[in-house]
Amino acid sequence: MFETFTLQQPAGGNACGAFALAALLNARNHGLPVNTPTGAAVYNDIIAQQNALPAGYPAIFTPPAPRSLPSSLVRVGIARGFNDQVQVMVNQALMHAPMVPLIVPETTRIGHAAAVINSNANLQGMIQAAGYYLALVHNGDHWIALGRNAQGFYAYDSDTNFHGAVNQPVGNRVTLNGVQYDFSGILICF
Repeated sequence: MFETFTLQQPAGGNACGAFALAALLNARNHGLPVNTPTGAAVYNDIIAQQNALPAGYPAIFTPPAPRSLPSSLVRVGIARGFNDQVQVMVNQALMHAPMVPLIVPETTRIGHAAAVINSNANLQGMIQAAGYYLALVHNGDHWIALGRNAQGFYAYDSDTNFHGAVNQPVGNRVTLNGVQYDFSGILICF
């Protein structure tokens, strides 16, 4: 599913969400053209979305090199062609404590662009259907792309440039190329 998206985010960068979203867009487009859109182009869209955040957002989400917010990923994903049936699944019990105060402002920023659904389900239960997913992992510090189709379950990680088939998640953990990723409570379903 992600075999034609081979781009890796710059070392030490905060563009993992943008690169993961670019990988999903590339997979949706069946890899044509290869590596399109680029992670850098999607990251520029994320930066534009986060230029004028409401008061109260931590500095790590503000330009010039912000981390990607779920609301920005939703907006950019829809603007770049995902349909309007996007869902954001939130399992607050799994969220890293500093992220919890952002639930209300992020839900407000998402507005009617996507359905925000509170859930007690684990990652394994949330990704049973065929589709494209962005999963927040590593205590809320990293986004990875996940996808399921009739042929299997796939993942892409912009840090390691891993892209390929993986085993089904077990509970809240998915393993990519020997590296374990623990789900941090936010899953965007495109």
